[in-house]
Amino acid sequence: MLSRFFQHHDPLEAQAKRLVGAAKILAVATFIPVSDHYSFLKRCNSKEWDFFATAASVQAALLDLAQRVSGKRFKALHALIVSELHKWHPRGAEAVLDCQGFTHGNLDMQSPVVKDLLPSDTLGLWVLWNLLQRKPTFEEAQAARGIGSALATPLHDWWTRG
Repeated sequence: MLSRFFQHHDPLEAQAKRLVGAAKILAVATFIPVSDHYSFLKRCNSKEWDFFATAASVQAALLDLAQRVSGKRFKALHALIVSELHKWHPRGAEAVLDCQGFTHGNLDMQSPVVKDLLPSDTLGLWVLWNLLQRKPTFEEAQAARGIGSALATPLHDWWTRG
């Protein structure tokens, strides 16, 4: 009984559990303004946008979390997020893992398509590649920075909100 009073509770656990839901809301809310700005996206399926944009937003928050906490703490919080991803969509965790691999693989190289590549640019490229089901053309890839920024910037302070 007394052990409950002495259990360590990570204050970021609640944020970790809410992340997927917040990322989904962000994805849904950004489709119309982003597709208004990049008209070729209007041909894309909004449900697919919701899926890939949600995964990219979760990855953006994970990139930030990894810089803020120890490896052990990251692992514990990541496990909570993966659990929420499984609840959200059967392929949710797999999509975030794929986005993570794409992000890490492309941050180390300079892109001829996007100058001065930022982490959010790679998120935008990943979303585009999956929505289009092919490598984006040079013109289409110009949307990467705007897409990545729209999905990452609103979550930049996710781990400091209380």
